[in-house]
Amino acid sequence: MACILKCQDPNSIESGSLSGQFFETFIINEFIKYRNNRQANFEMYFYRDSNNNELDLVLEFSGKFLIFEIKASQTVQYDHVRKMKKILPDFMNAKAYLTGFYQDERQIDENIAVLHWRSIFSVVDESFKPK
Repeated sequence: MACILKCQDPNSIESGSLSGQFFETFIINEFIKYRNNRQANFEMYFYRDSNNNELDLVLEFSGKFLIFEIKASQTVQYDHVRKMKKILPDFMNAKAYLTGFYQDERQIDENIAVLHWRSIFSVVDESFKPK
């Protein structure tokens, strides 16, 4: 794959200038596989408002929203959380997750949490299961 992408070696996929885009694409593809394999009934969106505020992934099911900001990082940056706090009021019944390679999973506030990317599907399972 590194050859197709014209990367010098596989390490450049993990730490090169495009590593964030590769990681975001990987996570979104994992969500597509999850939805198809489980026949899950949620919609997937990218979000950008008129002020160019963006969210990487929005899942919607029956008026409930899960929002994911995907970062190829091990360190939580305040700017990422601030952006999510700013956009979150646009979504009713929403929970937001900053996901990446974070070892320290924690709740930032009532509606925003930090998750290691491997934990995201347990959140989806819990959030969208029938009651």
